[in-house]
Amino acid sequence: TAQGTATVLPADSLVTGLALPWPDAGDAELAAAARASGIDTVAVLTVTEYTGKLHLGLPALWGTETSYRYELRVLDVKTGDLLLDARRFGQRGGPFLARGLDDLHADFQNDLTELVNGDPAAS
Repeated sequence: TAQGTATVLPADSLVTGLALPWPDAGDAELAAAARASGIDTVAVLTVTEYTGKLHLGLPALWGTETSYRYELRVLDVKTGDLLLDARRFGQRGGPFLARGLDDLHADFQNDLTELVNGDPAAS
């Protein structure tokens, strides 16, 4: 694909080429399976935390908090090079702040988009 565009393919198109479950596959196995499937680039996104919390306290104190944590690896299938290896965390909220799932989804999506698009502020 041209730089700045991507086509997301079903995981089955890559996973069927692996001899083991994809979480157990290393970069070399993922790159080989992708090459065999005609895929140019592989991105492995692992979300390790995606939470919302409501805190209530006495005397009257309340607050909400949202957080996410993820890892993203991007492999160039032709060369096997690791193009990106990032670990990210975001947390927002506090006393007397109302944050919900829409806020969490937006924060996560914005951070992931900035990272993938190479925004300097995302480094």
